[in-house]
Amino acid sequence: MAGMNINEVVLAGRIASEPTTKDTAKSVIANFRLAVDRSMKNADGETETDFINCVAFGKQAEVVRDNLDKGAAIGLHGRIQTRTWDSEKGKQWMTEIVVDRIQFGETKAEADARRKRSAERGDQQDGQEPRKPPQSAPAAATPPDPGDDQFGGDDQFGDGGGDPFGDD
Repeated sequence: MAGMNINEVVLAGRIASEPTTKDTAKSVIANFRLAVDRSMKNADGETETDFINCVAFGKQAEVVRDNLDKGAAIGLHGRIQTRTWDSEKGKQWMTEIVVDRIQFGETKAEADARRKRSAERGDQQDGQEPRKPPQSAPAAATPPDPGDDQFGGDDQFGDGGGDPFGDD
């Protein structure tokens, strides 16, 4: 099959941690991890979960920023991308899914009920208060701190190719 190249990904799962977003001169960028349960159980009879790095740009990133939070059920279509960059630790690389389309996996009522249960349990991340539900109207984004290197320098996506999850 010479000359045949297909790079298409379809996933369904839950957002594993609060998405991070950044406004650039070109676009909005959103990074998140998607937890996807494997369909087969391991030798111990337990379901294993893969945590997959995802990045969305433009309108899809706005959907993430304005509507999604930790625990949200989504489906997505996209493509696999591997990036490399140099850091203090040497050459780094990351494989991630570039999101082309997001589909909500829960109704607004289901999402509100999930958030309420989470707040009642006192779920927190990194010692922070539980996130409030997204607003129905898009909120004005806070400009990124120019000294914040969470997203790296400049590349074709405006995020420097650095590790958006701060693992480098």
